[in-house]
Amino acid sequence: GASLKATQAGRGTEGYVAPEVAQHNVTFATDYYSLGITICSLLLGRNVFENDDPSRIFLKVTNQSFCNFIKHDNLRRLVCGLTLQDIKFRFGYQDVLDYCSSKPLRNVINNTSPAMSNFKRPYTFEGKPCRNIIELGNAMVKNWPRALEHVKRGVLESFFSHVDESLCLRIKEYIEQESDLDIVLAKILVHFGLPSLINFKDVSYKDVASLADEMAEHFPNVQNDLMRIVQSGILKTALEYLYQVSQTRRNKELLDFVTSAYECYDPVVRYYIIAMGLSQKELSIEIDNKEVKDLAGFVDIFKDKNDAPETFRRLLSLQTVQALLLTKLDSLAVSNMINDQNKLDDEELYFRFLEILSSKMSLDKLY
Repeated sequence: GASLKATQAGRGTEGYVAPEVAQHNVTFATDYYSLGITICSLLLGRNVFENDDPSRIFLKVTNQSFCNFIKHDNLRRLVCGLTLQDIKFRFGYQDVLDYCSSKPLRNVINNTSPAMSNFKRPYTFEGKPCRNIIELGNAMVKNWPRALEHVKRGVLESFFSHVDESLCLRIKEYIEQESDLDIVLAKILVHFGLPSLINFKDVSYKDVASLADEMAEHFPNVQNDLMRIVQSGILKTALEYLYQVSQTRRNKELLDFVTSAYECYDPVVRYYIIAMGLSQKELSIEIDNKEVKDLAGFVDIFKDKNDAPETFRRLLSLQTVQALLLTKLDSLAVSNMINDQNKLDDEELYFRFLEILSSKMSLDKLY
């Protein structure tokens, strides 16, 4: 078994004891920290800090590199959440219960985030002192117009020039790139690490799926503010931040998917792609008075039709159809086909589609 070593606050297995114990601060959160380390060691089959000296243990605990070997995204998020340094953000009973119930877990605020520590001097917002980024961000979300004034007058940038140089540079970059202050503020708030991943004026979305579900709620109609979140790059900024603080396979897949969607030249099609690809709701589109939910339904339109090539060209002009094909098939191949459609006759265009389709389903469904 693991050897016991003395700590500043008593005895315990080094690495398994939560950092606050050294300050004689023991709470329920302390046990959840130890639970996270124990889960990690059980998965590994040995003490996760075996043969590590104190400095190496400190480094592993600080950057949470000890759980990088966990392949299952939700389990890795659970362990990272349970072993956060700051007890205010550490996962607890409800998070463990959510994991055991196969529910998605909330975002983990990385230990190195500025949100984890208090400012040297409070930021005054609407006459009230904000001691850290979380408090400041939540206050700004509740009073969006006033927060815009702080961005416009350079108050926010000036404050962070003395607090967090990297965040200050990020704020300056967004102000230089974007004239719309609503978008600038939304992108800044992403980096504040708030419980809600995306905040925009009077709405907040805790994660990407929530945003996509809202888009799906009105589908195929396009909501202006949701379009602004997608079109302006707020969504991509949020996913880049999410992957930066939690480099899971799922976060990388989300970022890659949205990045590829942004390559689409048509903003409405891009909007549809994100709604179809990320929403947890089942979406359908109406094609020739038929409800189509997937490729099989789309293929059914061409069954037993002599004018299939002509019909396909007509339908390819629909933005919802383009989004369906770009989401369900090889996006690069479909994009090239859409770009080349005016260079091809009906037969050539249709057989190009069949060639792309053959990688996903048997073509005998067409005959």
